[in-house]
Amino acid sequence: MGKTKGGFTLPGESGYEKLTLEMAEKWGADVIRDSDGTELSPEIINAGYGIYSTICIIRDHNEWAKQNTDKLQQSFLMTNPVVAESNSVKIDLMKDFFNEQFKINESDESKAYWQVFDRTANEEVKDWTYENGVVTVNGVTPWHKYTVNFLA
Repeated sequence: MGKTKGGFTLPGESGYEKLTLEMAEKWGADVIRDSDGTELSPEIINAGYGIYSTICIIRDHNEWAKQNTDKLQQSFLMTNPVVAESNSVKIDLMKDFFNEQFKINESDESKAYWQVFDRTANEEVKDWTYENGVVTVNGVTPWHKYTVNFLA
């Protein structure tokens, strides 16, 4: 039975070259990535595997991250439910989140994945607009609860 190679990324780290390369061969890795922003040794880099590098914001990649926000990991966040008191409701996306931790992805590409829900009726709502951190939902049912799922 032949060995299959591919579709597996193995984390590696300097100081563990022999173990990393043995495991890559044994498990059929096609790529080795650094472990949470540490640097790989030339022995691993030149071993014939694809190399991925991860960034770890707490390990000195802050300037790069600030200049390349489009390459950072994103998370879907959901607002706490807001009760509508009239036929429209405004939802401040960051009201219950730490502004130093998250920044709203306001790009059109991101907004294509945002969702507004009437949690009382368990229905998605399509009539909404966004401006300056606030989603305005129109045509709502008074006293229903509404949430927004968005990327940050």
